[in-house]
Amino acid sequence: MKKQALIGISLLCSSHLFSTPIFAADWTKTNQQLIDQQIIPSYQKLSASSAQLAQLSQQFCQSPNQAGLQSLQQQWKQVMADWTQAQPVRFGPADSFLRHYRIEMWPDKRNTGGRQFNKMIAKADPALLETKKFSRSSVALQGLTASERLLFGKKSQASLFGGSDKNQFRCNLQLAIASNLQGITSKIKDEWQTGEQSYRALLLSTGQKGNDFFSSDSEITARFLNNLYTQLQSIVDQKLLAPLGSSLEKAKGKKSESWRSKNSLENIKNNLLATQQWYLIAFAPELKGQALDGDIKAAFTTALLSVDAIKLPLVQAVADATQRAKVQTLVKNTSSLKNLIGSKLPSAINLPLGFNSLDGD
Repeated sequence: MKKQALIGISLLCSSHLFSTPIFAADWTKTNQQLIDQQIIPSYQKLSASSAQLAQLSQQFCQSPNQAGLQSLQQQWKQVMADWTQAQPVRFGPADSFLRHYRIEMWPDKRNTGGRQFNKMIAKADPALLETKKFSRSSVALQGLTASERLLFGKKSQASLFGGSDKNQFRCNLQLAIASNLQGITSKIKDEWQTGEQSYRALLLSTGQKGNDFFSSDSEITARFLNNLYTQLQSIVDQKLLAPLGSSLEKAKGKKSESWRSKNSLENIKNNLLATQQWYLIAFAPELKGQALDGDIKAAFTTALLSVDAIKLPLVQAVADATQRAKVQTLVKNTSSLKNLIGSKLPSAINLPLGFNSLDGD
């Protein structure tokens, strides 16, 4: 009997040992560091670059010229760079009022944006560009994808933005989009950081009276982990495999994100750089020098080098035999990184991965 009791105590202790993480993570500190060092700064940059795009759009429409168009194109790329740094965040202020999709409606599998864009250009009704009315228009017309059609499409010569009412409408549409982006990104930034009711304050006051949004700090960190994984899956499935197609002959380069501006690979690189920072700030410290930490860091480096190895814009690279092989290498390396984050990291830090919002897309 005494022996059985000792065995029972031993089993109980063993069960407790293996069901408890080998460290006591301070998820509040983790969340605060990720928010303050990465998330809020990314939205601050996005808000600032969007404001600059609106200012340049206004100046350009007063006197359209080729130098002004080139400045607009460069600023559009800067906004896209800042957006793809903020893109991993899939909850909070950017998720309210469809803001994520109003900033960039992509992927657009049914070409809804293209049809609505052409319809608006054909109608050329200035009343459609009134601020409140435009902010309530289709999300496909409001953001970076529609702006890219104007600035990098077939009719992207400066002369087509002025000289007639129809051309002036194109310029005013660009201004409406840029001003709308400025408003959206400014609100996201402010809602994250301003006052006691900010989203930052909400996330860092879990468990306090009146805060019923999250049950624990670890739930929030798990949401960040899920967002990190989801962004990597988006890179693989949406940004690479979709344009790659099933073969060289069936490549679908125009399914690339930002293909008109030839910015697809830069978007992917910025996504990887952002998710790398998420990992380094929030999760690497929890592994405390474990082998998995080295594996994940090496996988990020390998994936980033794979992007740089591709020497053509993605829209062309997927249909070029030599460059296509390099795109396939990027898929392989980013998939390996994604699998480490999705399969190995959650159990190593004792957090659930949760439901992936891209499943079924």
